[in-house]
Amino acid sequence: MKIPSLMLAKSIRSSDSWRLVGLWASIMPSWMIMAVEAPLVLSWLATRPMELTSIAAFGVFHSMGLLLEAPVLMLLPTATQLANGPKSAAAVHRHALVMISVALLAATLTTAVPSLRQWILAAGLGLSGDVLAICSVILPSLILWPAAIGYRRVLQGILLANKQSRAIAHASFFRFAGIVVTLMSGSVAGGLPALWAAAALICGVCCETLYTAWSFWRVGFWRRGQEGEDTPVSFPAFLRLFLPLSTSVMASLALPGCITAIIARSYDPVLSLAIFPVVHGFGFFFRAVGLAMQEVFIVGMKEGAQTRSAVDALHWVFVLILVLLLGIIGLTPLARLIFEHLMHLDAPFAAQAATTFVYAIPYPVLTLALSRERARRITTKTNFLIVPATVLEVALSLAIMSALTFGAYLNAASAAMIGLGLGRFCALVFLAWI
Repeated sequence: MKIPSLMLAKSIRSSDSWRLVGLWASIMPSWMIMAVEAPLVLSWLATRPMELTSIAAFGVFHSMGLLLEAPVLMLLPTATQLANGPKSAAAVHRHALVMISVALLAATLTTAVPSLRQWILAAGLGLSGDVLAICSVILPSLILWPAAIGYRRVLQGILLANKQSRAIAHASFFRFAGIVVTLMSGSVAGGLPALWAAAALICGVCCETLYTAWSFWRVGFWRRGQEGEDTPVSFPAFLRLFLPLSTSVMASLALPGCITAIIARSYDPVLSLAIFPVVHGFGFFFRAVGLAMQEVFIVGMKEGAQTRSAVDALHWVFVLILVLLLGIIGLTPLARLIFEHLMHLDAPFAAQAATTFVYAIPYPVLTLALSRERARRITTKTNFLIVPATVLEVALSLAIMSALTFGAYLNAASAAMIGLGLGRFCALVFLAWI
């Protein structure tokens, strides 16, 4: 696909483009905090006792958290697409509470039942020794995770669809404050470092959710609508959009857990279990750019052909920016300096992480392109194609990783990043051309 120079020029001059950039700027702080939190916690763990074991256990915890939040993660784009006024917003809010309750029940069974939790960690993920013992202690704190994530995201989607996005940016700072305060408390109080790290993530998410909920109810726009302003969304209509998106993201977010299981059975698993969350977490900072753009793309594509051209222009501008930034960091000594001096990893560990990050360079760019294709499918009501695209991505990612890990004897963390990139590329091609 060619990139017309006129398109890039319009991206600078167009009022639609600048409006979409402003919308992205409101959403981006929330994604940036999510991107920063993992490296921040990992750098704190690197200064604590049992450094390697704690980082490995936290990586497992974080992967499990992503899997548990998967059923409710797509409430944000669902609400952005469907909540077009007070009545539809109230209906979406009501339907979302049903899905959040289901996710909360699943999280409770998975993390609070000792026998099931132990089976998942030992038999499912293949963990043993100190990593297994620490994970058994910290995993129950994930009970509140999906409920907090789900409620925050449905409220954010409703606010976004009704031009009330400023509260989203403000809430992200409460999340960051909750994380920092918890980590500082852990530094003073002592105890199991991985438990404080887990508590920091939970506390941050709960703080962000509480502020978002307060902002939503304070605005109260959805209670002031007049009769006939919009149409309430039925539960079947909600499910027709939500379920394909939810299914695809569950498959996608199952990837870190499956990757963890493969790494646990590879050569030198503790080192790879520690490297993968470091590189994957740091790369999320750049993937967040594309993830935040998905809702912006949805809003833009809903508004007609003129705004769609602005969406295309912004897509290419952000692609160029990401390629430039990732090239500067990954292909120079800058990555190693970041891992060693900002994240406080020792020199050999930082060198291996920097090498692995090189393989992760295409992943954020592909994430941005895939967000655009998913938004196009959502707004054209062909979102059912997202499910086979995600299944293809997951299957290829795991197959490629396994082949490189057990066939080519490549470091498992590096093999994971290569597999993730190639799998995402195939999913992008599927959505763009099928």
